[in-house]
Parts: sequence; C-alpha cells; structure tokens
Amino acid sequence: MEQGIYFLVEEKSMKIALDNILPKIIGEQKYRIADHQGKLDLQRSIRKTLPALVRSHYYRLIVILQDRDQEDCRDVKRGIIQNIPRSPHCPIKVRIVCRELENWYFGDLNAIQQAYPRFNADRHRNKRKFRDTDKIQNAMSELTEIIPELSKKLISKTKLAKEITPYMSVESNSNQSFNKFKEIFDEQH
Repeated sequence: MEQGIYFLVEEKSMKIALDNILPKIIGEQKYRIADHQGKLDLQRSIRKTLPALVRSHYYRLIVILQDRDQEDCRDVKRGIIQNIPRSPHCPIKVRIVCRELENWYFGDLNAIQQAYPRFNADRHRNKRKFRDTDKIQNAMSELTEIIPELSKKLISKTKLAKEITPYMSVESNSNQSFNKFKEIFDEQH
C-alpha cells in the first residue's frame, strides 16, 4: 500500500487552495486534507488526532499549515510544535503562512488576472508593496481594492481560493512563505 501525505489546515479555503495547487507540486502522490474551523479547532485536532496518525504507518508525511495573521511566525510555530508527538517513521512539518493564505495569491499576479480579467497584473507588478508579498497586511481587503470585478465587495475566502488557485504557477510564485511550503516536497524526493 502506497503511503500518502496528510495535511491539517486551519480553514476550508486552505483545503480548496491545496486541492488546486498540490497536484502541480506532488503530482500523482496520494494525499488527504483535514480542514478545520479556525486555529483553536486545528490545535485541538493536533492534540487529539496526531498521535493516532503517526502510529498508523499509512502516512509518510504530515503537514500542518496555519496562518500567521498578526502574530510572530516563530511563536506560532513554537506553539504548534509543542503539541506534536515525535515519530521516527513519519516526519511532521509545520509551515506558517505569512500573514494569510491570500498573501500567496499576490506572489502570482498573473493568476489573479486570469481569474479576474479586468485586473491588470502589469500595473501592480513593480509596486513596492508587491515586492515582498508576505508583508501585505489584510490581504483580503487589498484584493477587493485592486481587483475591479470585486470593487470592495464582500467576498468569501473560499470563493477567492476557488477562483484564483487553479491558475497559480508553482514555479514562478514569488511569495516567500509559499516557496517555503513547497520546499517540504523538495526534501521528500
């Protein structure tokens, strides 16, 4: 039986995004994603389900993915790691999305343009704030401001994930935390 990869993610939009992005990164490898109802639900799941997962021998890798939001990345990661059981046969990797999942989208402005054709990627590409997309605060608000089709409308994170991530390039995304996430799989080959 082929071992798969198990993901524990903070919210539904992360699951949607990963379902669109992972095949581009890991190809045909089997995986399962457990999405949660926020950080507290994810933390409970780590404490309750992770011990059984690492003993199952079904998964060859477990990945925990959580937003940083306004917290310090190192503190968030430390807080997660202290709840992780050790396993000699199943590595557990923790990745923190700097600030929010939506920051990853800014690393590929062309994907945003493909999802929303009235958005002009070239107009934003050389702006200072898009040079280090992990530093963009409140990415959801920023997206609704710069995408004409959204023009400051309320839009759900899941809708954005469904519309943008199918177009995301995993090779040319400039977002640092996205690329740090991808490194997990480079280590696995």
